[in-house]
Amino acid sequence: MPPLDAVLGAWSMNWPALVILIAAVALYSKGLIAAKRRDIRWPLWNSFAFFALGLGSFAALSFGFPGTYSHDLRWAFTLKVTSYLFVVRCWLAWASR
Repeated sequence: MPPLDAVLGAWSMNWPALVILIAAVALYSKGLIAAKRRDIRWPLWNSFAFFALGLGSFAALSFGFPGTYSHDLRWAFTLKVTSYLFVVRCWLAWASR
């Protein structure tokens, strides 16, 4: 296991993940604006869960330690893929309830 400062300090740019992240922010924001125009109240907690928890965990996995070392460490790759499949999806689904 690497030291904590290596885990917290690891960062790399993942351009496809950045495009997905920007598209998700733009589409969700567009939906929030459309809901506001139709006088539909969308709970603040759902927006927080989508942006901070869902997209935040996606960004941490894509740009942080798992994204940086997933090509070199099998366990980092496994952590990244399983977290994409289970953790990020759960947060995003929780935000849309």
